[in-house]
Amino acid sequence: MILLYALNVGRMDREAIENNHTVYLERLAFYKQNGMDTTHDREMLFNAMGLSSEGERTILEVGTGKGYFTLVLARKGFSICSLDDSPEEQYIARLNLAYDGLRASVNFVIGNAECLNFRPESFDAVISCNTFHHLSHPVKAAEEALRVTKRGGRVMIADFSDVGFATIAAIHASEGKQHEMPAIRLHHIRDVFSAQGYRVSLSILGNEELLIIRQ
Repeated sequence: MILLYALNVGRMDREAIENNHTVYLERLAFYKQNGMDTTHDREMLFNAMGLSSEGERTILEVGTGKGYFTLVLARKGFSICSLDDSPEEQYIARLNLAYDGLRASVNFVIGNAECLNFRPESFDAVISCNTFHHLSHPVKAAEEALRVTKRGGRVMIADFSDVGFATIAAIHASEGKQHEMPAIRLHHIRDVFSAQGYRVSLSILGNEELLIIRQ
């Protein structure tokens, strides 16, 4: 297995870690004030996934982002491999984990979700949280996730629900930004893999949807 590791793209000293945590708390408060309690949403997703540290010891996270769900997993005691195509985003994730003393729990990897650089059946489970709406070819990314999942394992893809997309769009608009709306949603991906004979389920959990595909 060939892995390309993210470079440190900024400072990792205590001042940088503390300053980043201040920004993190401000963003949590801003989102909650505007109708999206992201801390609650992530905990709800984790509980709905029903992850077991005994049965699912090797976990790949597709889409580190700033490490918000990575942090949830690390706090629960999981050691994970987390992949993203942005060293800058993973730098923020490293700072977030460092604040809790959890950097050693995560193996950060730079890579492409639509062409994973792992051998088949490398992981017990593959997880992705609020990443798939950013992808150009989400069905291909789901195929790749299944390819690297061990037989009997699960691929768990979370993304915004209709309510979540409306809320996040309003939040971004309030900051003068625009949030992209994907052409392919999780129910489209569900239908593709259901037609191929996979066991699939799709749940709506407030601001989030959770698609589970079983090998």
